[in-house]
Amino acid sequence: MKMNNFEKKLIAILSLVILLFCSCSPVLKLFFNIKNPRVYSSYFEVEPKLVSQINKTGITEYAILYSDNAAEDYNTLYFNGNGTPLPKSSCGTIMISESVVEIPDLEMLYSDTLLFDHIVHNWVTMDSLPFTKDLSNYNYIAITPKTTFMIGVEKRKIKDISISFPDSCSVFYIFVNTDCYVWQNNEYKAGQKLKIKKEPKKEKIF
Repeated sequence: MKMNNFEKKLIAILSLVILLFCSCSPVLKLFFNIKNPRVYSSYFEVEPKLVSQINKTGITEYAILYSDNAAEDYNTLYFNGNGTPLPKSSCGTIMISESVVEIPDLEMLYSDTLLFDHIVHNWVTMDSLPFTKDLSNYNYIAITPKTTFMIGVEKRKIKDISISFPDSCSVFYIFVNTDCYVWQNNEYKAGQKLKIKKEPKKEKIF
């Protein structure tokens, strides 16, 4: 017996609803282009992937930094070109022109340019050289985490950051890689795929 168009549409809608309720996680991963993270053996293996993803966002003024230890995920940090934290209101937001940018509750360990230097002190470039670029010609600096596997989510996050600044301002982005590497945990092997686990909420450090 042939099905009419209405019946076909009804079956398609019911199938989609069942798919969404029965396998919500795979659908969300597909929608946001999220992949299972893998373990890398070197920064040289990761950098081309990160560069390709960042270039697709239209951002050209940026650097990618790496850590010898497993870098913890954190919210985006904002500074002016001299490395001084941007002033914020009591609710943890800063005003740039008519836009509002959310920032975490920074513990003001330093009130001058030492704070920026303190944050990037232990991070290095792909060649394991310290980051020394002069950023004084930029209006703002945005430091944000970057992985190879949270592609869609991070693309939207980068877009939110970029539209928070006026078009006339120059912004330099520092992406801190938070992928997993073999030396961070001896249980892992290079190339091993990991499952994304939902971790319990931690208290904010900054």
